[in-house]
Amino acid sequence: MPEALLKAPNKMRRRLEGRRILVLRPEGQAEDLARALTAEGADAVVVPAIRILPLPDTEALDAALRREHDWVLFTSINGVAAVCETIPEAMLTRVAAVGPATAEALASAGVAVDFVPSAYTTAALASELPGPPSRVCVVRAEAAGPDLEAILSERGYEVERVNAYRTEPSGHHLIVEALDDGVDGVALTSASITEAFADAAGHPPDTRGAAIFSIGPATTAACRKAGLTVTAEAPTHTIPGLVATIADTMEI
Repeated sequence: MPEALLKAPNKMRRRLEGRRILVLRPEGQAEDLARALTAEGADAVVVPAIRILPLPDTEALDAALRREHDWVLFTSINGVAAVCETIPEAMLTRVAAVGPATAEALASAGVAVDFVPSAYTTAALASELPGPPSRVCVVRAEAAGPDLEAILSERGYEVERVNAYRTEPSGHHLIVEALDDGVDGVALTSASITEAFADAAGHPPDTRGAAIFSIGPATTAACRKAGLTVTAEAPTHTIPGLVATIADTMEI
């Protein structure tokens, strides 16, 4: 057999071979991240850090979606899921999504998306939303901060914020067990997940030497607030971008 064939690799090298990465996305939303990490050779340790819960009363949400707006803005797939049965009837206006995953969720609900910002953050969504200033409905999580509305208001938009869902921490003891068993990295994909993880990790949080990876600026800001040092932030604020950043950073 030719020497070149003897030396040829049998398969493509996977950059995270042997690495254990903690995945904290809520139930039903961790599969894409875990699958992408596994494709790079990692052992994805899935522990949901939060639960997504409906609001006890959706009257305000339903009423807001029935009112006339020039734009309706969605900042997460959870917001889309919370109103997916109501959306098609309400979307007689322009719709904006914070990023491709949210846009895909809207498309699956039968809603055409008119705008996605160049960077997949709420700040970019607010800063780049096409004018002129007009009436905007913002669909958000109950715990989300006022950054999006503040930027829009500064640009002259008339903003109505409506909460679509809430979150609560979960899996506290399972997070502690995962850290004690040993993980090489932690993938953080939202501020609420970051807060739940930091709380489980202790006060101040002890990551047991695990590297901390953030999907974007809002998550990074939550890390700093919680006392977590970010090893790397994904320059492209998507699940593939986060996995690429983890692999680039941890590749041996």
